[in-house]
Amino acid sequence: MDFEPEKFRNYYLCSCGEEWNSTWSCTCNERCPRCSKEIEPVSFEELCLECGAIVDEVTDGICPECDEPIKDFDELQRELLTGRPTSRV
Repeated sequence: MDFEPEKFRNYYLCSCGEEWNSTWSCTCNERCPRCSKEIEPVSFEELCLECGAIVDEVTDGICPECDEPIKDFDELQRELLTGRPTSRV
């Protein structure tokens, strides 16, 4: 499957002073837009795969924005492949 949802908003700070954030399917390094140095994220936030809202660890498995169950990548992938929502046990 080629589609990987944007699950994390990563925050970066380069030694040249450039700060930025971007969304990725993982917490990963990125090149600084100013000096092209490879930078690790200084922090990140997990995003809801349904609506893109920031997910707090204290949500009991429900997105605070869309009230949908927070799905992991495997659940979303199964739904996209089968066209049916995954059931929670």
